[in-house]
Amino acid sequence: MSISKAAILLLFVLVSLSAYSQDIGRPKPPRTRVNTEDLADTTKTAKPNPPAIDDEDDEEEEPKPARIKDTTDYPFLTELHLLLDYGKLLTLPAPFESKAEGGIQAVFENRYVGSISYGYGSINPTGAYKNSDYNATGTYIKPGLFYQLAINPKNKLLLGAQYGMASFEDSGVTTIESASGLFEPYERAFARGGLKASWLELSIQSEGNFRGNFWLGFRASYRHLINMDNPGDPDVLIVPGYGKTVGSGVPAVNLFLKYKLNFFHPPVVVVPESED
Repeated sequence: MSISKAAILLLFVLVSLSAYSQDIGRPKPPRTRVNTEDLADTTKTAKPNPPAIDDEDDEEEEPKPARIKDTTDYPFLTELHLLLDYGKLLTLPAPFESKAEGGIQAVFENRYVGSISYGYGSINPTGAYKNSDYNATGTYIKPGLFYQLAINPKNKLLLGAQYGMASFEDSGVTTIESASGLFEPYERAFARGGLKASWLELSIQSEGNFRGNFWLGFRASYRHLINMDNPGDPDVLIVPGYGKTVGSGVPAVNLFLKYKLNFFHPPVVVVPESED
């Protein structure tokens, strides 16, 4: 082999050894593991999240219904009512009681109602006393004041109170029988006139239009006895217009027919026809 070829071969060996020694001394980078699932996820198209919508800001607030105020200029005396308690008329044929009641109501400014009722009663309750026949007869008057609420044009509600005053008399026969039967029964008659009583009556009244100016309604009341003449032996049991005197208060219901005279007629509003 020639000297030139030997020199070239020696130079190639030295260069190779120098490059190998440099690779051995250089630190190798860490090997990372690739997750194939992550690669699969990256191939999917990412969908952008829609922006959050504030419902409170976007929703339009619903307008509150406006309160309708009646600004009609009603006259001082709006209506006049004539009442008849037809429930009491049903008792006229009954043998144990006869009652009748009527009244007048005046409506002011379509809200305030002044009323006055007058009635008659003759009551003979069966079995009021075990050994006595009892009867109470008299008249009564009940002035009152109500506040009227119009539910609609054909239905109204009234809240108020009345003060009742009665003038009456009672009578009867007390019978005392001998327990052994050896003696004749003892009878004692009693008759007391000029008796008076007063009471307070809290009422709620509902009425509806029946036909034309005729209205039907009912009145539910609670009556509280304030004062009553009671001579005793026997005690006063019935007060006309009030009822039985058992306890300090009694409930009551009245059925009535009403005829209304209207002094107010609302103006007729003419709506022009549209050009379309």
